[in-house]
Amino acid sequence: MLHMPLAEIIKKISTTSKLPEDKIQEMIKAKCDSHDGLVSEEGAAYIVAHDLSVELFKIPDESGARMAIKDLVVGLRNFEIVGKVARVFPIREFQKKGKTSQVGNFNIIDESATTRIVLWDQKANIIKEGTLKQGQVVKVKNGMIKSSDFSPNGKEIHLNIRSQLILDVEEEVNVQIPDASESGSSGAVIETSLDHIQANQKIRSLGTIVRVYPPAFYDACPQCNKKVFDNKCNEHGAVESAPAMVLSLIIDDGKGAIRCTAFSNVAETISGLSGKEAKEKTENIVLFQEELDNKLLGLEVEFEGSVRDNKQFDRIEVTINSLNLNLNPVAIAKQLTKD
Repeated sequence: MLHMPLAEIIKKISTTSKLPEDKIQEMIKAKCDSHDGLVSEEGAAYIVAHDLSVELFKIPDESGARMAIKDLVVGLRNFEIVGKVARVFPIREFQKKGKTSQVGNFNIIDESATTRIVLWDQKANIIKEGTLKQGQVVKVKNGMIKSSDFSPNGKEIHLNIRSQLILDVEEEVNVQIPDASESGSSGAVIETSLDHIQANQKIRSLGTIVRVYPPAFYDACPQCNKKVFDNKCNEHGAVESAPAMVLSLIIDDGKGAIRCTAFSNVAETISGLSGKEAKEKTENIVLFQEELDNKLLGLEVEFEGSVRDNKQFDRIEVTINSLNLNLNPVAIAKQLTKD
């Protein structure tokens, strides 16, 4: 069944209809109220999209047809995409029913967007063997599209027994991929412990959230999430700004501790609240802080981020790009016991 998250529905309706997102949310609430609560917010959003003649799903006319990455939707299975390999991540091994399994992933980019491809077991061998390389043009056919907080476009494609990954496709993909040999500009992610990180690195690490700071907020464009002043966005002009959240944490991996900061959508994913909801809760900051502490303190997490040198406070910090709150404890133990 095709599925689109509520936030994505609202964004697509807003982009197509040129109405601000808060207006769309008001229309969705009105639909829910008019149906006496018998329709969910998501269901009401589909009705609003229909009323505004917004096509949420751009489905190909025939099974297995070529699609742009930006048009992929959760639940779609019969499709084909072509793009360049933008980044290849290391293989991870884990125990399942007494057997060792493996999973690998890589990012693929076309002229429209970037998404993540997930490879399981034997299919992941092309990463282990070094066959898959950054900059290759590849074709993906008939994967399973799922929601993901860690993929650039919020979706990831899992390749199963029906799926195909074809390497070195002779097609033109007009996007630029950074040269992996260029130090500091390749975007390569380093798996490391927190006592070894350095400024300007992009890292992936495991650790435990040991402190949560009260969130801060800034006025953001509801379409691009960039900071705005006096309700004016450099890209979208006059807008009705929405509060965007900044959430800071201390993460400790037993070897070191680091202050990490998440902005906007990443902060919302971690807290489970929209920027607007979070700002409303700060009216009683003591209760809100207690809520955040109860939710997050002590959680073992995997995170990716960019390391920066905060010269004002003379310390190294991490800007979080993604954070996984639901980890396999076996995988955590393996990572933490590496040499």
